[in-house]
Amino acid sequence: LGRLAGGVAHELNNALQPIRLFSELLRDDEELQGERCRRYVREIVESTRFTEDVVSGILAFGRQDPTADREHDALAILGEAVCFCAGHLPSSVSIRQTGFDPSGPLARLRIRVNRTALCQVLTNVFLNAAEASGGKGEIAVALSAAAPESPSELTISITDTGRGIDPITMKRIFETFFTTKSPGRGTGLGLSMCSGIVERWGGCIEAQSVPGKGTSFHIFIPVVGDPGEG
Repeated sequence: LGRLAGGVAHELNNALQPIRLFSELLRDDEELQGERCRRYVREIVESTRFTEDVVSGILAFGRQDPTADREHDALAILGEAVCFCAGHLPSSVSIRQTGFDPSGPLARLRIRVNRTALCQVLTNVFLNAAEASGGKGEIAVALSAAAPESPSELTISITDTGRGIDPITMKRIFETFFTTKSPGRGTGLGLSMCSGIVERWGGCIEAQSVPGKGTSFHIFIPVVGDPGEG
């Protein structure tokens, strides 16, 4: 399925490139007459960009490669990923971190992940949380383990105080191509890809929400080896 998706995406991408190129040339042409024509061209450019986002998502799905995963210090790579995500959020949104204490019980744990894919997963969840919160307020990210002394997995919990998700929508949020966003704003690939990436690592993603009170996403990632070693 991944190879098929990747092949289709490459063909679509090849067709999209000249459409976008010539649309942008038309958009920037000072001799183009009429506001209506310029508006039509802008619509073509925006539609092309949206389709390119869909293609990029399909390509990412097709490129999921376990050989790209590496063993990392859990606190270090998760801290880096959260900092990376923070740079993509509006300045009006703050992040509150707990459980990242380098001298705490989780300090010596290691996980096997792909750095880029981890950033992709967390960024997607953070951006959804920021949007649900209206682009302001606080997002809490907590790192925990059920048995800190000898855990089998780490839990990354990302919680917002936004509008929440209704029960009917909640059942479909991880479906491929399902989105509640308006046309041109969402591809419906984000959470389904995130779920697939984490499952490849042997983990899973779960979500809990109360409409009007916020949403929590819990990302479970297996711990590598014996935390007592070393």
